[in-house]
Amino acid sequence: PGTNIISLDTANSYSLNDGTSLASPVVAGVAALVLSYYPELTATQLKEVLMNSVEVIKKPKKVLQPSEEEKPAKVKFNSLSVTGGIVNAYKALKEAEKVVSSN
Repeated sequence: PGTNIISLDTANSYSLNDGTSLASPVVAGVAALVLSYYPELTATQLKEVLMNSVEVIKKPKKVLQPSEEEKPAKVKFNSLSVTGGIVNAYKALKEAEKVVSSN
């Protein structure tokens, strides 16, 4: 889902934006970072690393449900996400180290 993602905007400024089109590149960037340190990880291992290292939101915030409707409903974030969490690059690197060390 992705909500309140700070991103660059026009005129050299920042703005808060929502949506998978912003959240997906963030996760892809963390995946690339992890693979740059641990290129021996398989795709399955990388997915597990990312899934197991999220920062779980204790009190889920309500976000707009992806929809084609003009006024989409608000739902709890964890209802749209398998993990109910947010990608965490530091935790992902620590988790990848554990996976590589155990092999």
